[in-house]
Amino acid sequence: MKRATKVLFLMFLLVILFNTSGCCGFLEYMEKTFDPSRKLCVGAFFPDGSKIACRTRVRRSGRWKDEIWVMDIGGSNALKVAEWEKGGIVFAFFPNDNKHLLAFSGKKIYLVDVKPKEKKEIYSDILKLRKHDWICAISNDCSKVVLQKRTKWKFGFWNKHSYSIVNLHTSESVELLPLNKLSSITGGFSFSPDDSSIVFDNCHNIYSINVDGTGFRCLTKDANKIYKEIGKWGTERPIFSPDGKLIIFKTGQSLFIMKRDGAELNKIVEIEEGKGDMYGIGRFTPDSKQIVFVRTVLASTKGVNSGVLIVNTDGTGLRVLVDNEVARGRGFSPDGKIILFEGSGSGRDQRVLYTINLDGSNKKQIFPKPREH
Repeated sequence: MKRATKVLFLMFLLVILFNTSGCCGFLEYMEKTFDPSRKLCVGAFFPDGSKIACRTRVRRSGRWKDEIWVMDIGGSNALKVAEWEKGGIVFAFFPNDNKHLLAFSGKKIYLVDVKPKEKKEIYSDILKLRKHDWICAISNDCSKVVLQKRTKWKFGFWNKHSYSIVNLHTSESVELLPLNKLSSITGGFSFSPDDSSIVFDNCHNIYSINVDGTGFRCLTKDANKIYKEIGKWGTERPIFSPDGKLIIFKTGQSLFIMKRDGAELNKIVEIEEGKGDMYGIGRFTPDSKQIVFVRTVLASTKGVNSGVLIVNTDGTGLRVLVDNEVARGRGFSPDGKIILFEGSGSGRDQRVLYTINLDGSNKKQIFPKPREH
């Protein structure tokens, strides 16, 4: 009887994993939202490069709370501009707007005015989200979203989904019909720099489709015949280069790159088994010529350290920027000269923001300031 109960419980967990898809996918959602002990710092530069915005997660009175802070480049004049009782907030910038942020939680979208420190929910009348609907991604110009709606209830789970592109200004909606036929869409939605198309993964392949619903295609068809790890580990987290010509994605411990149409697929980075893990996906430098990524290593692993690494898009020039640092979340200044990343602080399980020059020099802890620990 006990064995049967365990089997049923395991089956229940598997069903949840394969039926919960959305903005980040179930596993990534757990990673971002239910970290039991850490204060997270995820930051980005304002469009003009004059300031940095940072999202932190802190536990107070037994409850998680998300906060958005704004500060100068060096971390001075830090100001909390918004907070939420529940976690899961992601923020984006309006193009050429250095006074507002757009924050969204998967369920709601907020306009954050930085100077008077005000936030208000917007677009709720356009989106009209139901309980199980989800905002998967937002365009670079903050005018469109990828919306997931769960449409079929079976055996106690939502097992059918529909996807659409919703224009937040006109309320026009374009249903992405080809996506409804795919199984296990895990998210990883990414808009092209010109917001004309999106790429995404379903664990097995990388797909692209235009925002008007045309041009659906599989970009990695038969790639598993060339690279066995793609067939073994699947694909995840495709991202466009800033110039829109290239796409990178992760497979297991390898980083792949290809042209926008799926041509010239190449493996540019592979972390050997037992010598670390690739955390998340890499990020292109603003000139689209290099990729920065994070390697994490268990304390018991000898001969290699966790850190931030950089590589050219052709796979050459691999070098370590930050050594022996458990890092996450990479971002760049608009001119590409400074990298912003999250690393370990001096406190127990504390996460802080650092900046470092692209050549690996001048590493600084900017938030919280060291004296504030």
